[in-house]
Amino acid sequence: MQYQGVEQKDFWDAVSNMILFLSLIVSALAFYVARKSAADAKRSADAAEASVKIAQQSCDASIRSAAAAEQSVTTNIEMFKRERVVDLFESWEDIRNVDPSKPITPDVVRAVRALELTASLWNHDIVKKEIIHQSFWDDYKQLYDRLNQCGQVPQLGKTGPELLTRRIRKAYKEMDHFDTAKEAASNLK
Repeated sequence: MQYQGVEQKDFWDAVSNMILFLSLIVSALAFYVARKSAADAKRSADAAEASVKIAQQSCDASIRSAAAAEQSVTTNIEMFKRERVVDLFESWEDIRNVDPSKPITPDVVRAVRALELTASLWNHDIVKKEIIHQSFWDDYKQLYDRLNQCGQVPQLGKTGPELLTRRIRKAYKEMDHFDTAKEAASNLK
């Protein structure tokens, strides 16, 4: 019976050692999983940081691209406006003075077309008003006033005032006001 107590003690010592050994294994596995999880978290954080950097670079590239596109549009608009100035000068190139008492049809047609183009560019702000006014107002006014005095134009079946469209009249009034406002501003100096 003496041995029975020793055997029981050995048995519990063995169970205790087994539990200790299993605890060590579980602890080692927990340590391994925690370490692997930390490494995975670091890789994930590094990937997220790299993703943020790439997104920032993409955003910067988009901003530069938008600025370049805006500059391109501005340049195209300016080129378009310059082309219209050339068209405007060309339209006024062959304009002859219209005699209200004896209007010559081809001269009247060219005159109306020049007034119409000038009015369109003025009314729609396609060319700077200062350029139109400085370069064409005197001729525009004179031609407008002469056409306004014309009677029946041969082959057209219309009078001079009937040929002066609403657009032409609107531009005339605005240019005349522009001229008056300019004079008033210069008198203040």
